[in-house]
Amino acid sequence: VVNLVDDKMAEKMVVCAADYPKGESEPVHAELNLSQSKKINVDYITESPFSFECKRITVLQFSNTRDLAIGEIMGMHARKSLIDLKNYHVNWSKYHPIGRLFASHYIYTDNTLSMKIPPVKK
Repeated sequence: VVNLVDDKMAEKMVVCAADYPKGESEPVHAELNLSQSKKINVDYITESPFSFECKRITVLQFSNTRDLAIGEIMGMHARKSLIDLKNYHVNWSKYHPIGRLFASHYIYTDNTLSMKIPPVKK
């Protein structure tokens, strides 16, 4: 499961990033709730604005501490307020995602722009 993070749960995300002993639950330490996925046998974080249930395709290992997981999305969960039900688009005025840059540095990613891709003359 890929759980996206927004400003409302940023502090709890950092708690989950700590190096806990094997077998300890990060969501328990962060006081996050888990909900049962519908398509796969892995729970998702209930508070997450968007959660994607994924089937693992492959994992590329770049170092002992750096992996890239590639998967296929099998299902999605979203906070109802974040979806515009007229067209099923993300309601950007209510969604304030954050992303990790590197180390302990993060960025707000809700400043979006739209650009048309020009057609290629053949």
